[in-house]
Amino acid sequence: VSDGQGGTSVSTVTINVIPVNDPPITSNVSFTIAEDSTLINQIVAVDPDGDPLTFSLQAAPGNGVAVVNADGTFSYQPNLNFNGTDQFTVLVSDG
Repeated sequence: VSDGQGGTSVSTVTINVIPVNDPPITSNVSFTIAEDSTLINQIVAVDPDGDPLTFSLQAAPGNGVAVVNADGTFSYQPNLNFNGTDQFTVLVSDG
């Protein structure tokens, strides 16, 4: 700032940039099991912000039953005598 007569003043502008919520990171996984058996496993995911994660079944399998627990553990049991490829979708949430 100048007063037109040689006098000046300086102002410091401070900006605080806050982080945004980054989504959890997970990846697709594949398993092979025998016909008429049950798979029990864990979905692996991390949150870049360190937020606690919850897991839920988003889309059910077409040829079996999947149960997804809030802690990421899951079970999958194919329909009796089914063999082939099946899949389900898990939603991982940080809030």
